[in-house]
Amino acid sequence: MTTQVFQKEIDDQGRILLPKEWRHQIKSNKVVIIVEDTILKILPETKKLTSFISKAKPSTLKENPFENYEATLAEASIR
Repeated sequence: MTTQVFQKEIDDQGRILLPKEWRHQIKSNKVVIIVEDTILKILPETKKLTSFISKAKPSTLKENPFENYEATLAEASIR
């Protein structure tokens, strides 16, 4: 897995433009945004993430439903 860092501008309406190549790579027109303090993770919406969200307990949703999503996915053998 390669990590790259990009600096993107946020327009007046809070939008971030994703380059055409990225949009074609993710093969989805929907994304999931995970907020960890001041870090934003943008992931393509997949059945794995959708399944994780639908399995989240209401008490988890009050806090942060994505806080420990990788462990939850592993537990549920969704990967």
